[in-house]
Order: sequence, then structure tokens, then C-alpha cells
Amino acid sequence: VLVHEAEAIPLLMKWKSRQQRYQTFIFTHKDSGIHSLGDLIGKRIAFEHDASFSSYFLPKMVMEKAGYNFNAIESTKAELAADKINYAFSRNEKNNLLWVHKQLVEAGALNNGDWENPNRVPESLKSDLRIIHRTDLYPRALELVSPRLDPAVRHALKAFLLSLDYEDDHDVMKRYEKTTGFEEPVTELSDLLQEIYSYRKASSE
Repeated sequence: VLVHEAEAIPLLMKWKSRQQRYQTFIFTHKDSGIHSLGDLIGKRIAFEHDASFSSYFLPKMVMEKAGYNFNAIESTKAELAADKINYAFSRNEKNNLLWVHKQLVEAGALNNGDWENPNRVPESLKSDLRIIHRTDLYPRALELVSPRLDPAVRHALKAFLLSLDYEDDHDVMKRYEKTTGFEEPVTELSDLLQEIYSYRKASSE
């Protein structure tokens, strides 16, 4: 929205918590009998909350673009739509994991960083789970600047951020959203932002 409606300029891509890119894993209990996204029709999936990119916006976008329709439910015990994928918000990644493990829902959605973090997904629970879908990789975060910012200042800021070293500048980088590095925007970034913006705009109409 900032890029397309306020003409904000993507200055750099930011790495957060050592993640340069991330993707969503859609997973289920190994005993669920679910092996594909199509198997989720009439079933329940747990998303984290409606402000989560990797555990709501991205998986929902991917599945709706694939032709699946959704039905929001208030709790795991709510009546389900038989012809749609029913979703409820778990509120945090640990609930998301536990709801699937306890089979309160048939599937959940977490980003690969959470999935690979033993503090978020312990190996003792992961062994009971199975990934059924992986989305494409997306930039972890972006640094945006106003189009009204003096170009000389913009270039100086960009050069400074790229000069930061995680080992030498660890303290200040960690305080800034657990940043671990910066890089030049990838060539496909414009297409990714257009995809996200177009989907959001269509969903809100």
C-alpha cells in the first residue's frame, strides 16, 4: 500500500533474525489423512492473526489464487462450511502448533523460521506433524523511504545501512527489530509487491 499509493521507495531488503527470505509451511498432523490443500475443504486451518503476513495473508492469498474459498469461524468448535476451507485465529505461533498437534484443527500455517526454531516447534512435536505445502519465498522485510526524501540523503542512508556489519554493529542492529543485515532489492521485488497489492485490493472490494 505504501509503495503503490504513497509512492514509497523500497530502499533495501532487511534480514530479520537471520532470515533473508521466508515462506509459509502449511502443515497437518501425520494421522490426519490430509495430504494436499484440496483435502482441507470442509476442514479447519489455524492462522495466527489477521496482521500476520506469513501466517494469514500469504497462505490465504496463495490458496485463494489456486481457487479455494474460505470461511471465517470464531472457534475450533464452530459449525463448518462443507464447501470451503474454514479458518480460525490461534493468536500466536505456539497455539497454532498445539491446535494442530492436539487435532483441534486439521492444519496450521507457520513461516519456515518458526518451523525450524526448536523453541517454537520442539522436535518432540514436529515428529508428529507433516508439511503439505510450501509457498514461494518472499523478502523478510523492507526498508522504505519517502519519495520526498532528498536523493542525496537517500543514497547516503542506503550506503550506511549496507556498510553495517552484524559482528561489529551487533548491538544497534539487534535493537532495530533484530536486524541481521541488509541487501539490494531483488529484481522480482516489484512483481511481488504488485501481486500482494492487487490481491489485497481485490479482497477489500
